[in-house]
Amino acid sequence: MRGYTYHRLFPTDYEQQPAHWFLYDAAALTATARNRQVPLYMVDNVRTDLRNHNYLYHAYERFATYEPGQTQAHMELSLADPGRGDEIAALYHLGSAPTPSPRSLYVQRSRDVDGPKGLRIPILHPLYEPLQYPLLFPAGTRGWGLDMHEQGWTQRKYYKSRLLTEKRFQDFSRLGCEYICDMFSRMEDERLDFVRRGKAAQMEHLQSLRHSHNLHTNVDPTTGNNVEADYNNEEDDDDDDDNKEYITLPASFTGSPKYFAERTADALALSRQRGKPDLMVTATTNP
Repeated sequence: MRGYTYHRLFPTDYEQQPAHWFLYDAAALTATARNRQVPLYMVDNVRTDLRNHNYLYHAYERFATYEPGQTQAHMELSLADPGRGDEIAALYHLGSAPTPSPRSLYVQRSRDVDGPKGLRIPILHPLYEPLQYPLLFPAGTRGWGLDMHEQGWTQRKYYKSRLLTEKRFQDFSRLGCEYICDMFSRMEDERLDFVRRGKAAQMEHLQSLRHSHNLHTNVDPTTGNNVEADYNNEEDDDDDDDNKEYITLPASFTGSPKYFAERTADALALSRQRGKPDLMVTATTNP
């Protein structure tokens, strides 16, 4: 799998982003709509609907008026405490924004603080969808998050339910197609994260076993005390290489090298058992 799907939260004073146009620069908003041949009445209607119904839009508006003279200010977006439903909390702070966490996202006011690139949104964060697709989430409600596994909602079930029960995904057909592709990449990213965490836990377990084995092998049989090993620089370098984290995808991950190796071995085994094939039939379909 090559590439990486990601979205960023840009500083609010960054001119090349819609949040800045809606909050500070109506003229740029109008000019951009005309350049892209979007009717102005549609832009006005979207802005009115977001202002009336979208909580995240309200949070951005309040942030625009919070300590306007302070460039080092940031907004923290997070889900409310458990037991309060799907409420979203917005807190405003002075100072540079920290790194996004699985629970909180941060929006910086000035691009001079963290640069114009902004802060990356963790792809498995529950606010990933409403921030990227406000037209599909007009009320700013949360999307899928890792905590929904406890309720029996896998990503596949969640997206299937939305696509089959909410008409707006068909009304915004092109945006809906982009959403589907993005969420498919999101499911793959969750699988990769599962493999990454599993391999990391496995390597940690193996290192603990290796450490325990070294302690037992470095015992003086005459005294019963541990003998400190005398490592030279070359051995230290070898240990550093052994401690590097190498992660390979398992055969269960479609498209991985082990996946193709296993399929090739199966094909060769069938050919060896049943003889050479007479026909090769392929079938294609649109997803």
